[in-house]
Amino acid sequence: MPITTTGAGIAGGDSSPPVVSSKTIPAAGTTLIVVFSEAVKGFVAGANGFTVTSSSTPVTLSYSSGEGTDTVTFATSRTISIGETDTLTYTPGVITDIAGNSLAGFGPVAITNNSTQVTLLTNLEAYWGFDNVLTDSSGNNRTLSGSAPFSSSAFFKKLGAAALQPSSSAVSIVWGGAFDLLNNDVSITVWVSHNGGSTNDFGDIGWSGIFTVGGIIDTLFEGKVTAKVGSSTVYTGPSGGIPNRTPTFLVLTWNHTTGTWIVYVNGSQVATASGVTPATHALTGTFTARTNNVSNTFGNDDTSVYSRVLSQAEVTSLYNSGTGLNPTL
Repeated sequence: MPITTTGAGIAGGDSSPPVVSSKTIPAAGTTLIVVFSEAVKGFVAGANGFTVTSSSTPVTLSYSSGEGTDTVTFATSRTISIGETDTLTYTPGVITDIAGNSLAGFGPVAITNNSTQVTLLTNLEAYWGFDNVLTDSSGNNRTLSGSAPFSSSAFFKKLGAAALQPSSSAVSIVWGGAFDLLNNDVSITVWVSHNGGSTNDFGDIGWSGIFTVGGIIDTLFEGKVTAKVGSSTVYTGPSGGIPNRTPTFLVLTWNHTTGTWIVYVNGSQVATASGVTPATHALTGTFTARTNNVSNTFGNDDTSVYSRVLSQAEVTSLYNSGTGLNPTL
């Protein structure tokens, strides 16, 4: 009676090595899925000889699932972003098909990147760290002009060496390369703080006549945030104010498709408003940071402007559990 066997190198068995059919980053950007020509085995914890080379910051792989099948999933050490160019290389090791034929080394070969994730640099129009300078570090040369003192006090600054203490002599820039708010999105993020003051003292930042984000001092000398669109106030709060001498993270976003404004305080959404059209559509005015007095009441730090709507996840990342995050790093 004939004996039938299967296995590498045995007559009638499988002697063809496996090959990679596809390499894909899914929309979430947190995994790499490798599809082989047949079921494979030999995977253990770690990268298993697979290496990703990225056009952005380094990525390492860690085996997740798929042993004994033709589809293997690796977790990536960071989120792969939309538009990122990545390649895959394999150094021969213990990966084989079920019959024992070894996977041959290859690469670098292109990975199909279907990630929909954006980085904090995407559509960043300006970023001012206010570390004793008014320089824009986004690369778009939107350095502010004017004179204002800086403070190294911990209750004004958030990141770096100092924070801006704007006075009634505002620091500003005429916004070049304007875009129309009826056809474009925008987000502003800023860390603000206050040191007490008189009733009706205020500090604000934004485009005059379009919207303002800042601190409003009430009669209890507790800061409140007021977000305005033209003459319309879309948010005032939080109830009880923000703590004295404590930097607070404010974000205002505009979605031109839905006509919606969203306000975030310390990473959490606190208000939304729809149907409030900007009084002036084109961002051609002067972008300013100022207060109405010279009593060293307010501090502005780590301010950024985006020509897109920041997501909740991105706002959370920038808030960084209260530590703050420089989007250009």
